[in-house]
Amino acid sequence: MVLAHQGLRGKGTSKVRHLCQLIRLRAPDSEVLVHVFSNNGFIFFGSCLVVSADIAPLVSAVILDSSPCYITPSVAATGLVSATMRVEAEEAASSWQAAALRRAILPLLSVMDPRQRRAWDAWTVQKPMLAAPHLFLYSSRDAVVPAQDIESFARLHCQRLGRAGVESRIEKWSCGAHCGLLREDPAKYQDQIKLFLQTHV
Repeated sequence: MVLAHQGLRGKGTSKVRHLCQLIRLRAPDSEVLVHVFSNNGFIFFGSCLVVSADIAPLVSAVILDSSPCYITPSVAATGLVSATMRVEAEEAASSWQAAALRRAILPLLSVMDPRQRRAWDAWTVQKPMLAAPHLFLYSSRDAVVPAQDIESFARLHCQRLGRAGVESRIEKWSCGAHCGLLREDPAKYQDQIKLFLQTHV
């Protein structure tokens, strides 16, 4: 995913360019809410900001579900095995397939690391800054993206946003699998988003 989203020439894939065009098209008449899931969503929208920084001021609010953490071989292997084998992340993390993939994927991630760093920088240091209210939703039982990594990023990011006069929220769940919060408790999930939008947007 780190290879694909920014395109071979750094101008973004067709999906990245299409989303940037949609944001520019909709922003004059609508609130633009970006709702991303897992590291793939984080890297995808970060790649949008890399190739089209002008969309940052057009975003009204951001919701991050089960993300982010920096993608390591362990994180990548667990996520890929969980997705391709359609098993829970806890089972994927301890599988022999994940162990083999961790070793195989290390050289690829080393090559892709500069692109991952650009996507992260787009969220955190790029100008214009993505100065929209953020809502972080995550679970203490996430087996793909460690809760402590999300918390570390969220605290620092909310401080950055706070210095720009932007308020944000961090909501930790005691249960729920990776990207499984909506399935775990749909009513709570919807209530958290409604409260966030009513309070901050």
